[in-house]
Amino acid sequence: MLVKIKRLIIEKMKGSPAIPLGATHNIFIKDFYINISNIVSINDYDGVNDFLLREGSSHSNDEFSLVRYLENQSIVEIIALGTADSIYKLQHKEKTNGKQLLSD
Repeated sequence: MLVKIKRLIIEKMKGSPAIPLGATHNIFIKDFYINISNIVSINDYDGVNDFLLREGSSHSNDEFSLVRYLENQSIVEIIALGTADSIYKLQHKEKTNGKQLLSD
């Protein structure tokens, strides 16, 4: 079963007139669908907040989690918007209410 989380994307930018003064990265949130049976762990992650503050990102005061999941026999890490508890509750809610985005 798939669950939708919001993933933090950080892309290194090259010079452009649209880049805010002092910023060197394009930072945005994107929807990400993940099979909950592939999630290995979810931990609160505040290591990115200082970076976001230096970049002048509007997300510098948000809470994030490090989500580890299995993909092609290796573990992939992504930074997701929300606390570990909120993401855990989301995946648990999807399991218990029978709501599905795609069939199992």
